[in-house]
Amino acid sequence: MYVARACAPQKPLSVHIKRSSWTPAVNIEGATGAPETEGTSLSSPGVANGNLDWQSPLVINFPILKPGLSTWFLQLGFAETYHHDCDMAINHLSMSYLLGAVGETTPDSDSRLRRPPCGTADDANTVPLPQPRHARPSLGAALPSRPPEGFSMPSASAVRETTSPFHAPGQACYSPEQTPLPGYCRITPKMATRRVLGFPGARLTLTPQSRPLISPAQRQYWPTFAPQAYHSTRWASQRSKNIPQRTGRILSNMLGLSRQSWIILALSAIIIMDVSKTVLKDAKKEEHSLAKPTYASHKEMLDAANEMARILGQDAVTYDAHVLEHHGHSDWSTSNSPGRAVAVVYPRTTDHVSAIAQICNARNVPMVPFGAGSSVEGNFSQPYSGICIDFTYMDRVIAFHPEDMDVVLQPGVNWVDLNNQIAHTGLFVPLDPSPTATVGGMVSTNCSGTNAMRYGTMKDWVLNLTVVLPDGRVIKTRRRPRKTSAGYNLTSLFVGAEGTLGIVAEVTLKLAPIPKETSVAVVAFPTIHSAAAAASKLIRSGIQLAALELMDDEQMKLLNAHGSDAVRKRVWDEKPTLFLKFSGTTKDALKSDVSRVGDIIKPLTNSKFHFAKTKQDELDLWSARKEALFTMVNTRPKGTEIWSTDVAVPISRLAEIIEISKRECGSLGLFASVVGHIGDGNFHVSMMYDPTNSQQKQAVAKCVKNMMTRALEMEGTVSGEHAIGIGKKECLVDELGEETIGLMRQLKASVDPKWVMNPGKVLDWMG
Repeated sequence: MYVARACAPQKPLSVHIKRSSWTPAVNIEGATGAPETEGTSLSSPGVANGNLDWQSPLVINFPILKPGLSTWFLQLGFAETYHHDCDMAINHLSMSYLLGAVGETTPDSDSRLRRPPCGTADDANTVPLPQPRHARPSLGAALPSRPPEGFSMPSASAVRETTSPFHAPGQACYSPEQTPLPGYCRITPKMATRRVLGFPGARLTLTPQSRPLISPAQRQYWPTFAPQAYHSTRWASQRSKNIPQRTGRILSNMLGLSRQSWIILALSAIIIMDVSKTVLKDAKKEEHSLAKPTYASHKEMLDAANEMARILGQDAVTYDAHVLEHHGHSDWSTSNSPGRAVAVVYPRTTDHVSAIAQICNARNVPMVPFGAGSSVEGNFSQPYSGICIDFTYMDRVIAFHPEDMDVVLQPGVNWVDLNNQIAHTGLFVPLDPSPTATVGGMVSTNCSGTNAMRYGTMKDWVLNLTVVLPDGRVIKTRRRPRKTSAGYNLTSLFVGAEGTLGIVAEVTLKLAPIPKETSVAVVAFPTIHSAAAAASKLIRSGIQLAALELMDDEQMKLLNAHGSDAVRKRVWDEKPTLFLKFSGTTKDALKSDVSRVGDIIKPLTNSKFHFAKTKQDELDLWSARKEALFTMVNTRPKGTEIWSTDVAVPISRLAEIIEISKRECGSLGLFASVVGHIGDGNFHVSMMYDPTNSQQKQAVAKCVKNMMTRALEMEGTVSGEHAIGIGKKECLVDELGEETIGLMRQLKASVDPKWVMNPGKVLDWMG
């Protein structure tokens, strides 16, 4: 129950009693009677046009109010309301006691309380009130001394209908669950502020009255829910001749409980009930948002594709079986699903992507973004079918700002092509993933590549994103400056999200100056452990290497046998080998770095240190590293698959985990090789196996699982740059824990409640 009232320009007052959406007193004892809006009225000899003269008695009629429990509860102060005007504060305690007086009469009788005129005090019948310790009178000082021009007081009927605290200035209409906003009083510019105590609805009213502190001996018998600073006119009313002091204690005495016990009992019950309602409400909401998604049927998905064809054009949609297979299966991955999309759609603009998202979201059709298809964890597979969105034709450079060293791109731009286009400006995108990778896929997986040691990963180079949300809305995560602390970092939220939260439609990338001098060196080691140990020493040396890569003996044998013509011009040592890339501003600086690296490596190997003397030598040496995966895929026996995965660990544990993983994979009797960007603690293991041989498949899966478990035991991660996709969802739980995954799931459900954005990747709808 709450009271709604409005301050008038003069002394008269208009008060209306209403019932709120919850009636705690009724709930506690199961009573059914409560004041109703229509059944409650005010009358007074001084009432005129809804205004009550201060000198006249205030008459409140409760025709159906039950005596006893209801009135006792109201007396406790849960009938939340307070208002302020002139020098008089009418808070929830004074009004609740006024209602409590009804308990001593019959339900259809009147209760009368005579109140003093505004600005006066009945010193003979008033108990000294406490001085607020927590009150902040300065709060009201910032408010204007008068209402804004054009302000008009709402009518009494309008006030009666108001049930929200977010109302026009001058109104006062609060409920126990709501926090009032600062507002104007038409007589004095005071402000009320919520004060949370044992009861969440306790509030503080600021008034100019003097309030001396009450002695502890006297205060212990006053069961107020507010601190001693809380101003209340209830105690002044108790000492008046109009209301007996012990009103409301009849019920507690009947059960033999003290007043304090009843207060605690009633307060505990209300808090429990209020919290229970909130918890149940939140639980239902979460249950709904995390419910198992229901996707459209095959026919409904085709209907959605046909609608897209009508909007985007018939040439923008294909149903060709070979195209669908290419977009649903990867030869580089074992994390493929049997499902295939019903159609592949080729948008050309952000508006096209938005239209696709709106159609899919309305029809519950899954959407799966597709870049170049070079990911290895099933990131673009379609376990629930749906629509595959291919960004091949969104390959424009929207804006290039060489002075600012950034570029705005569509997601279908290939990073190699981009670097070729802008090379004349002396700028480049410093990341070095697969040569076929596109910017959209690089963002979605937070890729890195061979240059990660010097330049970091994709997240370090994305300035902002234009993202199409699952329902078709288009947002921009931030503006273009190099730094900002404005709001949440939504850019990082979408980088690495694998398209599960939205579709990247535009990307603004930072650019770096192209190094003036570069070179490459290669050196072999007797064991994989010695190679990894040398890498750790180089990392800690402080030498600014651009890249530090590792290839094991199996991979070097493969290059000698099946490498490109440029690679096979050299006979490679079939031993674990480090590939080093140097970059600098001068040749002297480069030579100095090469010399220092040679001094560190010399005690660890007897092999010769090969240093590129020409630009062609540099290209030939480095191409051996770049061809590793392609050579493996192109030479695998027919019917076999490659299981390629990666982990990353702290540098100090790198040699240990590489040696153990190499030994375990080699014990399977299958082709297995270790390559990696060990300059930042990241390495890859690739194994060939026969997918029809269950024993081989289980052995490889166990080896991969052991490697990821080992990485976590070393405080590493199960994915350094391949993202999670389908293949590593279970391992992600082991890495982050159920609580973190639960938060990610809630985030996913809030952005994509229908779970139509690339479903089945990163995490599932259930734990």
